Amino acid sequence: MCTTAEIGGKIRMKLRDFGHYFEVPFTAAPIYTMRLPHPLVPKDLLTVWQPDGTAIPADPVVWELDQRNGILKFADPNLVKDGVGVSGYFYEWFLDEDLEYAGQVVANQVFFNRATAGGGHSCDADANALANASAVECDVIAVGATAQALWALLSELSLDIDVSTPEGISIPVSERFRQVMEMAGFWTQQYKEQASMLGIGLDHIEQFWLRRVAYLTNRLVPIIREREVDDMRPPHRLLPPIPPGVMCTDPEPNDVMIPEPPGGIGYGGWASIGQSGT
Repeated sequence: MCTTAEIGGKIRMKLRDFGHYFEVPFTAAPIYTMRLPHPLVPKDLLTVWQPDGTAIPADPVVWELDQRNGILKFADPNLVKDGVGVSGYFYEWFLDEDLEYAGQVVANQVFFNRATAGGGHSCDADANALANASAVECDVIAVGATAQALWALLSELSLDIDVSTPEGISIPVSERFRQVMEMAGFWTQQYKEQASMLGIGLDHIEQFWLRRVAYLTNRLVPIIREREVDDMRPPHRLLPPIPPGVMCTDPEPNDVMIPEPPGGIGYGGWASIGQSGT
């Protein structure tokens, strides 16, 4: 069973973006807001305690945490009038929700327009498609999500500029952007190669039967299974799935269906057109 949380863990292993421990010195003053020394602090790994060692429960009524900016807000400053201590972990680049979002984006692309059990195609990714994915597909999705996460990080790093001072000090901050760009390109190529080998993703190759349509009846010509020339058994008809006539991104066709009268050529079979010599 594959989940977005599992994919997020695989991405974190590939990016090596593990949590770093920190601890805020004891603050002996009633406060409403405490700015933690680091951003990207997950709430489930944060511990807040009173001077006697009693842990303050993680209740929104008591305190809330801005995970992305690392800001701790107390609803009642009297609760921490004697002081408060905080410890936890912070990430360098991504929160868990960021990695799970990247995993869901790639999963939607992998399961887009996948054949369903009924023989049709699903234009939207099935909610259970990710849960039913194999372990290999889950690993490939994690590779693609790693590239997606790095491409998103580039949007932030693109705002950094090189620093030069009159004293001759130069800080090439844009070098980090180029390094992340190279890593994003590497994981993108890895994903394309692995996805092509499994035949998944938006670049996968679809195979269809080439069917002929009768000009007179507009019906598909039957396909008979190939057999040897001396095989005297009755022919066996093949019934391959009929692909949709339009892409999933196009609107449904609004065709007007006019039923034919009973006995017509396209209604229930072949009808007599006439008799020769009469």
